[in-house]
Amino acid sequence: VSTHFEIGMAALRAGKHLWLEKPMAETSYQAHKLVDEAERRGRVLIVDARSGRTERVFKDIPESVSSIAWAPNGKQLVAGAWDQTVRILDMEAGKEVGRMEVALSSGWVEVKVSPDGKRLALHGHLTDTWLRDIETGGERRIAVQGGTQSVAWSPDGKGIAVLSLETLQLWNVEAGVEEKSLPVRRVEEVLWSPDGQYVATFSMFEKASIWNVRTGTHRTLPKVVSLAFSPDMRFIASD
Repeated sequence: VSTHFEIGMAALRAGKHLWLEKPMAETSYQAHKLVDEAERRGRVLIVDARSGRTERVFKDIPESVSSIAWAPNGKQLVAGAWDQTVRILDMEAGKEVGRMEVALSSGWVEVKVSPDGKRLALHGHLTDTWLRDIETGGERRIAVQGGTQSVAWSPDGKGIAVLSLETLQLWNVEAGVEEKSLPVRRVEEVLWSPDGQYVATFSMFEKASIWNVRTGTHRTLPKVVSLAFSPDMRFIASD
């Protein structure tokens, strides 16, 4: 453990993806520094949550991965990359099983998988948002004035929240219609509650808001860097 931080930082600075056994570092400060360095350089940092061993190494993916997400079945990963592609990686086969070309005005690609595993939500830095059907390749474009900051799928996968610099859009994905457009200011992240009834918007610059999806009303919380609903909806944790 004593060498994890020094060797890990050297690997990341050399442009390498990094795998570490747990504990990943001697202190939480060192762990956060490794995560920050991996994000800054577009590297993948993997720590096995249970055993600490490497499960799969995907060799034929771009060095600059901008986002990564699990498919709901736990058998596939979806990776967005700076080369304007989205790769579907199979854990059992240990290889790429699908690839999608995207055309965004920014270099990197942020990808979110719908809870039913049928669709992807794609966006870059302050671009429109694209919804893509994984099986058919069909696309739908959501025009976002000011550009997309963040997106969040509803728990049932039938809706999506799209956050821009000034607006929170709530879309019915199956019907292809915008159901609500709510005013926001200087928030950067959006999160849908586990029961599907609320959407949270927050950032370190402005007060957080908890929006009622049905009525469009909201209540405010102090400025936070991160926020999470408890699974039973009794609590909200914030930092």
